[in-house]
Amino acid sequence: MILVGLLLVSALWLSIGRDPALAPREPWPRGLSAEAVALWQRALGLTARNPAPAILVSRYQFEHLRPLRSWQDMERLRNYVEWADRAESVGFNGTEVDADASTGDLILLRLPRSRVLVRGGEVRDPIGFTVLPVKRDGRQRIPAVQAVSQVPVPTLALNFPRRLMPVIHAVVPRSMTIVEIYGEGFSGSRIRVFSEDSEAQVLYAGANQINAAVAALDRVAVEVDGFRSDWCEVRR
Repeated sequence: MILVGLLLVSALWLSIGRDPALAPREPWPRGLSAEAVALWQRALGLTARNPAPAILVSRYQFEHLRPLRSWQDMERLRNYVEWADRAESVGFNGTEVDADASTGDLILLRLPRSRVLVRGGEVRDPIGFTVLPVKRDGRQRIPAVQAVSQVPVPTLALNFPRRLMPVIHAVVPRSMTIVEIYGEGFSGSRIRVFSEDSEAQVLYAGANQINAAVAALDRVAVEVDGFRSDWCEVRR
């Protein structure tokens, strides 16, 4: 009987190795860059400074987070990790949070929003975790019952765009009308540059640099194959 059991276990492991549908899957699609995978591991708490299920985070930074536009939206993903990868944990026993916090804090509960039964202003963060408000300063207990659900985190569909989003790191003026744009994710079949709402003339396009003739030295955005970066101010 022991031999039969070992054979069955061996067969199961072999079948998992052959059949991708049976193998454990990461919560992000395959094919992402190493940096993107490392950021997702930190975002989900797998390699975070503090992997506790509940941590204190900044209310101010949370208000400035923006939705992800792709699995490799590196700028916004980095901003999320900077906000979420914090060291100070709070107590959570599965039914309530026990925290010493202030109104400048929020509590990030590393559970899908759909799996937490709580009342009073809770919201979902950009990847699907639960964010609880802190309504007063000092020690407090917040009921937050963990419910059963199959909803995964992150709550982005696997067919969400995987491409590297264009990100501008700096815009340097070279004359009254010419700017050099430095960043990442500039490779594509159609490159466009915008200055405010007018389209600029692209003079050169590389993987990490674009030169363009702009109408005004204010701020610019880069669009690659229909995906546009955030605006970036021209360096003075």
